[in-house]
Amino acid sequence: MNKATRLALGVLAMLIGMWAVGEGLALFNWPVNTWAKGSLQYFIAAGIGAAIARRGFVFPAFTVWAIVWGVSVYILYQVALPAQQARPLINIVLQNSSAIVATAVAVVLGVLLGQKLRKGKWCATHQ
Repeated sequence: MNKATRLALGVLAMLIGMWAVGEGLALFNWPVNTWAKGSLQYFIAAGIGAAIARRGFVFPAFTVWAIVWGVSVYILYQVALPAQQARPLINIVLQNSSAIVATAVAVVLGVLLGQKLRKGKWCATHQ
């Protein structure tokens, strides 16, 4: 399998992993704040994606992270708009800055862990 295919499969696995971890956390109703749940989602999903992609997954993982956060901030803005409570987008970003930073760190750590696990001799798919 070539590098582009592995990266595409890694991104797909990251997106599916984010959904699956989110559903799992919702199912167990984990009593932790939202940014901690989001960080765990990104950490696990980025690790899975990096393990599949093998190498060079930092940029694709951050692209997924940026798109998800961009859409989230835009949706928050659009929800507040009809109620005439919409603030400038920068204020929404600043209000969510701790979650944005925490999830960015989780992406980096997840990618590093996923790539490290992929290199391990105990991994069944090691080549």
